[in-house]
Amino acid sequence: MGQNPKGVLERDNHTCISCGHRALKYMNVHHIEDSGENVPENLVTMCVACHAVLHIGRNLDLKVIEIWKSPISQIEIVQKTRAAVQQGLSLADINKQFKLKKGPHSPDSLLYANELVHEMGQEPRAYLAEPLCAVFVNLNRWQIE
Repeated sequence: MGQNPKGVLERDNHTCISCGHRALKYMNVHHIEDSGENVPENLVTMCVACHAVLHIGRNLDLKVIEIWKSPISQIEIVQKTRAAVQQGLSLADINKQFKLKKGPHSPDSLLYANELVHEMGQEPRAYLAEPLCAVFVNLNRWQIE
């Protein structure tokens, strides 16, 4: 028997399992394993930003994120982006502050996403192997706050 998303959000105190962001609105419920089982043990709460990183290929294709080398971790990228958006900065201005460097492929390359997903294997995670990170280039304010 499955559990409804509201129950998972309440169990997790509306807090993202990846970055620790807590919000009563716009949180996602995500499967841990791709078994399709909607049991509490297979469901977790994630914010929109971390969920976008988790689905890297789809979000590169939608031009929501780009992949760069960064001196800071994915969690810090998410947290600093969220704080700067709340201060009214644009994503372009925020990303300039991160001292990003180009990796082996174009930051918006689907080839890049395919290689990274292949390297990750089956483990679902909302971060990339350091020094790589996803930065947000096309999220609405409500999706990151």
